[in-house]
Amino acid sequence: ASWGFLSCLPVSGNYGGTYPCDFTVYDEENGQWYSYALDGAWSTNVQHLGGQGYMPVTGVYTPSGMENPSVYQRLTGNWILYTNGITTLFNWGFSTAVPVPGDYNNDNLSDFAVFDRLTGNWYILSNNRNTVLAWGLNWGYAGCVPVAGDYDNDGAYDLAVYDPNTAKWYIRSLSGAVILWGANW
Repeated sequence: ASWGFLSCLPVSGNYGGTYPCDFTVYDEENGQWYSYALDGAWSTNVQHLGGQGYMPVTGVYTPSGMENPSVYQRLTGNWILYTNGITTLFNWGFSTAVPVPGDYNNDNLSDFAVFDRLTGNWYILSNNRNTVLAWGLNWGYAGCVPVAGDYDNDGAYDLAVYDPNTAKWYIRSLSGAVILWGANW
């Protein structure tokens, strides 16, 4: 089956709660989100959330367990979250930062993380936006691509970078334990 069109980016997630994952695409041209659930229900989740210069950064930002359509403005570092019919805007980032949202403190909610492409530094803010989990924590270097996830199965996302020039991976936990150093894959 076909779902989406040329200017869309795939953004998987559970937006409706019926199935574990919906077919969802984000159209950066107009900031429109389109979802198609496996049960055949079609919906437009959020109209005009984002647009040119915004990238999708979905995550579980509320205790509902479902992903929330959200975007990150690359130029300013602004996040826009759409939760329970309310749009929230706040800044956590800057023009050279890449968003890497995920559950870094094992509370089952996505935290706000950015990776500085020029320095390899990480900046992570807790979901409730009251606790800085990392500020300028260096794990990586210019040219690395952040690929955060729970690599040691402890429930918390780890800091991971991939160097596309050498095909090497470097992964550590937020607490500092090195999980993988320079593995070629």
